[in-house]
Amino acid sequence: MQNQPEDYTTLYGTLEGNKSFLIEGVNISEPDIDASNGVIHVLGEPLEIALRTDEALAADPETSLFSSWIEKHVQYELGEKDEFGWVDTTLYKSFSFGRNLANESVLSTVLAPTNEAILKYFQPYLQYIDNTIDSVPARVMYTLIRSNIIENLWYKSDLARLNPDWKSITGYSRMVADVPSIISGSVRASNSIIYKVNKLIESPEMNSVVGGVYLKYKKFSQWYWMFLNAGLSEGLYDGQYYQHSPKTVLIQSDDVWGFPLAEDLLDLDRQYRLQQCRAGIFNIDVRADNGFRKRFYPTNFGYILYDNGKFYDYTGNSINLISTVPEWEATNGAIYSVDGFLKPLDKLNDTLTVYNLIKKDPELSLYLSALDRSGIASQLQLTGFFTYSILAPQNAAITAAGISVATMDATQLRSFVQAYIIPNRYIFTDGDFNGQIANKNGERLSVGGQWESFTVTNSSGKTIQPVTANIQGSNGVIHKVNRVF
Repeated sequence: MQNQPEDYTTLYGTLEGNKSFLIEGVNISEPDIDASNGVIHVLGEPLEIALRTDEALAADPETSLFSSWIEKHVQYELGEKDEFGWVDTTLYKSFSFGRNLANESVLSTVLAPTNEAILKYFQPYLQYIDNTIDSVPARVMYTLIRSNIIENLWYKSDLARLNPDWKSITGYSRMVADVPSIISGSVRASNSIIYKVNKLIESPEMNSVVGGVYLKYKKFSQWYWMFLNAGLSEGLYDGQYYQHSPKTVLIQSDDVWGFPLAEDLLDLDRQYRLQQCRAGIFNIDVRADNGFRKRFYPTNFGYILYDNGKFYDYTGNSINLISTVPEWEATNGAIYSVDGFLKPLDKLNDTLTVYNLIKKDPELSLYLSALDRSGIASQLQLTGFFTYSILAPQNAAITAAGISVATMDATQLRSFVQAYIIPNRYIFTDGDFNGQIANKNGERLSVGGQWESFTVTNSSGKTIQPVTANIQGSNGVIHKVNRVF
């Protein structure tokens, strides 16, 4: 790191009059007095004794709000033991956000948002936090403090040059803000460089869909509690690089949540409620898909069908979308209010595999018999990373084609059943996938159309169409067809 002229003016202001050389903002009244072992510069006035970082922030009226946030995270620690085992009982000030600004030996760079920047950021959400800045949730304060503190001392030119690279405690906050351009001044401190910034720099959490729950915690306090205590926010944001994966969150207000509250749930009940919430977290940003439309949306607990303002889980249970206007929009998606909970599909549930669903359906008994004798039935019972889309011929279709399952040998049966199995892919009739894909025999199938026009054609040009579609299991989806290839 190398100090540049712009760094000096940022920290100490512009030169006035005939001032050409300053030491920490103090003019040299008599420079360059030669001595046998060095050089002497006479100062025009004493150097100012700089305050510690936490004290300096508190003393500047423009950073009083940020200072109050920091002081809410104060903790005190006893001193160390000496060589005789005696403990220094002095209480030393420290902070719980991971950087001790009260320790003179800890050097930091602080991007302190001005009061105006903080007020501007929270103004749209005051109605959800008791209408005062003082009622900003502790977690929001904590995460935003961490996004505005950088380890070690960095001049303004260093922040712009990115060589060497730098990041805040929470991650690479420079990815969401051109930090040098928002520096509006500085505050002198003994153990840090404090830049006043006119824009609040978001943490990864506040930059994602998670921020909507944090800023509307009075409306979604149960989700807020689950975020902090039950791991519900896991996977909803990237904690370092702000490269959050696309998400759409269906969220229940406190009125919909009902009783018992999240903190009062038994462990097993809380775990199930966690899964219910996650069943409404889509691994897609619907805004990038032209809004909600009739299709199956992927979640970590099954695919959810949206149709005409309703969401349906694998059991057919439905909930309503309260409004197509998002409760919150972020770089990676949005959150929308719904009036209930969806039933989560456990992908490890071996009682709901595609094989077991076929086994329970009397219309598929001939195809089931072929599966059992082909030697691949056990594969369709695998869960976890194994997924299948099955075009299961009904008994009537097999009989009409003159196929005698009973007289086929194992090789013939394997070729027959595998012609209707597409491995490693969920293909629904919503038209999300159109194109060519291989079945388990390695033959190319052409998939086209959607819903009533959905068809699958094999390499011989024979086309089949589902009569009962989108039967979802824990490891795949089944479409019952009334014709064979």
